[in-house]
Formats: sequence, C-alpha cells, structure tokens
Amino acid sequence: MENNDAPKTPHSLSLEQAVLSGIMSDGEGWDAVCNVIQEVDFFSQRHRVIWTACASLYGSNVAVDPLTVSDYLKTHGLDARMGGDDYLGEIIKNSPATTHNIEAYAGRIRELSVLRQLLGVSEIIAGSILAPDGKTAAELLSDAEGAVLGISTARGGIGREIPIHDSKSMLAESFDRMSAAMDRKPGQLSGVATGLRGMDDWTDGFQSGDMIVVGARPSMGKTTYGLNIAEAALFSQPLPVVIFSMESPSWQIINRMLAMRSGVPMSKIQRGWFEADEYQRVSNATADIKTRQFLVCDQGSMSPNDMRAVCRRIARQHGGIGMMMFDYFQKSRSNRSDDRRTTNDILTEVSADIKGLGMEYKCPTVVLSQLSKTCERRPNKRPMNSDLRDCGGIEQDADVIIMLYRDEVYNPTNAEAQGLAELIVTKNRNGPTGTLMTRFHGDVFRFADIENQDGRF
Repeated sequence: MENNDAPKTPHSLSLEQAVLSGIMSDGEGWDAVCNVIQEVDFFSQRHRVIWTACASLYGSNVAVDPLTVSDYLKTHGLDARMGGDDYLGEIIKNSPATTHNIEAYAGRIRELSVLRQLLGVSEIIAGSILAPDGKTAAELLSDAEGAVLGISTARGGIGREIPIHDSKSMLAESFDRMSAAMDRKPGQLSGVATGLRGMDDWTDGFQSGDMIVVGARPSMGKTTYGLNIAEAALFSQPLPVVIFSMESPSWQIINRMLAMRSGVPMSKIQRGWFEADEYQRVSNATADIKTRQFLVCDQGSMSPNDMRAVCRRIARQHGGIGMMMFDYFQKSRSNRSDDRRTTNDILTEVSADIKGLGMEYKCPTVVLSQLSKTCERRPNKRPMNSDLRDCGGIEQDADVIIMLYRDEVYNPTNAEAQGLAELIVTKNRNGPTGTLMTRFHGDVFRFADIENQDGRF
C-alpha cells in the first residue's frame, strides 16, 4: 500500500516550467535568472536538458524561443530525452505568459535545490555515523561541517545578487578614500602594517582583500617573516589575526612570537634559562600578546572548506578578521577526499579559494609558499615567480609576491652576507617592485629595517 504521508523530495515542476517558459518567450528572461540558478538546480532531468539548450543558444548569440530550442535539441539528438515538441508546447501552454515574477520563481527553485542537497548530505552523514569506519566523533563532526559548508561554498549563497557598481557610487567611494588619505597623519597607513618601514613605503600597508605570497626555499625564514607580518598586524589593528599552521604546532608558533616580541632567544624560552631582565621581558611580551586576539589553527593539512568553517566561527565570535596567514600553501588539500586531479590543478583551486576568503572577510591574506629546486640550479639562486612550486595559479591570484633570499645560506663564508636578508618584491599591483635589504636575526625570529645611505628604508 502506498504511503501518502511519506515526505516528498523538495521540488516544484510548475516553477521549473514557468522559468523555462519565461526564458523562451522573453529575451530578458535569461538575464534575470542566469546568475540565480544553474542546470543542477532543476529537479526534472528533461528540464535540465532544455536549460542546457537555452544556455548554449544564448552563448552563441542565437535568439531563444521554442523553435530554436526545438531545433537545437533535434540537432544534438536530445529531443527524445525531453519529450519533443509536444512537451515544449505543454510548458508554454501551462506557464504564465509574463516574466514579471521569473526571478522570484528562480530563487525558489534554487532554495529547493539547496534543500535537496542538504537532504543528500544528511543521508551521507547518517551513514557515516552508523558505520564510522574507525573515525572519532570529532572527525565525523568535521566531515559533516565540511560537507554542509561545501554546499554553501559551491553555490555562493542562496539568492546572491552579483553587484554592479555605477559611476556615481564608484566616484563617491573614490572621493571618500582620497579624503581619508588626505586626513591621515604622517606615517599612517591605509592598509595593515607590514612590520617593515621599507615595505610599508612600497605598499602603504597590506590592503583589504590583498593576497600576499611569500616564497622561499627551506631555511630562508619564510615562517619567521610571515610571523613578523602577523605581529605587525596584531598590534596595528583591533581584529583577530589567524594563523593556519599546517607545518608547526601552536606552541612553537607562540614561542616564536614571544621571542620576536621580547628579543629573548627562543632556545632560552623553551628551556626556561634566563639572564638578568630576560624573564621580565618575556613576561611583558606575554602580557602584550594577551591583550590581542592571536589565533592559531594547527590542524595539519586543511582544505579550503575547513579554513572557511574556521573563519566563519572566528568572524562570528570576534566581529571580523584582521589578517590571515597560511603556512604553508603546498600543505593544503582538496575539498574532495577522492580528488584525482593533478597537484597543480588542486592547488590552483585552493589558491582561488584563499583569495576568495580574503575578499569575503575584507582582510589581507598572507600565503607562505615553498619554491621548487629550480632556483638552486642557477648560478644566481635568487628566486623568481616561475619557481613557485606546483601551482601557476597562485602567481595570477597574488596581489603582492615577495621572495626571500639569504645569500649566507648558500655562501656561509661570505662575511658581507652575514645577517642580511633580501626581500625581493617581484609583483606589486599598486606599487613598485625591487629588492629591500633587511637585517635577519635568526635567534629571535626578527627581520629588521636597514637605513640606506640616502636615508631610505
């Protein structure tokens, strides 16, 4: 006996027909819905076929109406899959002859699609709970959060409208920025402090939404430099600084920060061996850091979905994010556990997702990246953008690229190179490129400015 009380899969065939009818009857129908729904949002398979035909015709600048859609379906051998001309006629007959409400219809279709996806994810989660395969409750919870978050990430939010900025609003914003710049005090930055006056001069601080890539070979100090940036951000603005550490545990990160802040070598901090006022300096540094929101996630290899879930929780608790740092980029993993794409393809997607996080939370993102061994085979071992390992996409996504080079690593007997580090800015969308010379104090994890002969930094 059929159970009429059984819950139905969320869908509305009549709304789907109304949207397809509107697209085929009014040239403005497609423009109203193409950024609201996708093929996957249709419950009916034949409706998906018709949508695909409409999309292809519009993409080819061909007028869309029942005749052109019918011809497309027949030409591509798809008419039998959607019921032929009779079903196209049925759609037109049964649907409103106006596109007045078409966007609202599309929005509801999208909502129903998301509900179906949530239903599918819930079934997977339930199956995992019943057959955990050795996973802990915490691991199952993380998987569930990632699966649910993946729906939102892939779809960009229900009913999201793509913004269009007109000249009036853009000019108003530009004028506001200019006014703010004119009102700034000498030395005050428009962005987040970088920790070095020379870099501040070149960038005016790292800007909201900027993706800053720091590339280096091992032992050059990329984590140290990243933490220098993090410290500057921590004490130059009120919002949390978030470190995604996929290589070092949180206790190492905080000990390095204490060494930077106090000027006491990390070796002494770890052993508790202090001289004279060193303990007091460490205590003062501890008190300073406690006044700020310094957050470290040392989960290990993380996917963009994992990172996004962490960011949402932090932003909700603290009212936003001041800066994010990812250490290091190549340790990231795909959102899909069974992803069989190349490393380059996966990391290209990860790079775009990290860039998107910075845009979403309106803060700089600092991405530390390992470099390939190619630079070590060259007579001049200073790195170039082409040395960014396993991912060409990161070069395009980056707003600023900084390569670290310390000649003393390769030439330890070169007395002139001792304690010097080069910050080679190879890309800077809004400023100059070139090389900034800095002092490197490895024992206290500190990069410091060098004043040149002409007084520049």
